[in-house]
Amino acid sequence: MYHMLTEKQFNLIAPLFPKQRKPETIPLHRCIDAICYVLKTGCGWRQLPYDYRVKEGDWHTIYTRYKRWSESGLFGKILRKLEVDDILRVRIAFLDSTSIRAHHCASGAQKKRAIKHWGDLEEDIQQKST
Repeated sequence: MYHMLTEKQFNLIAPLFPKQRKPETIPLHRCIDAICYVLKTGCGWRQLPYDYRVKEGDWHTIYTRYKRWSESGLFGKILRKLEVDDILRVRIAFLDSTSIRAHHCASGAQKKRAIKHWGDLEEDIQQKST
């Protein structure tokens, strides 16, 4: 299992988390490790290894926590705290389709159109006007 943080490092960010309203099904430390695994490897949330979850639906709990923490700014605070304490180095890259040249086959097959002669066009115009 991929462990991003030791217990000592996790204890540095533990005060940043909100108080739990009910008993947690997945411990926060394991949840942070799972989120970092997904962000590092690029795997889908549903393909999260069972090292990080107990049952099939736990991926959704982890994803929901990540989404909530990201939208509220908590995940950014966690990353900044880890970066300030020299535990983590954050590197972000953005790719845009205008930056990457696609292969000429990526645009699809060339469309075949019927060739119309001038005489046919004049007949079409006369039929539409009447």
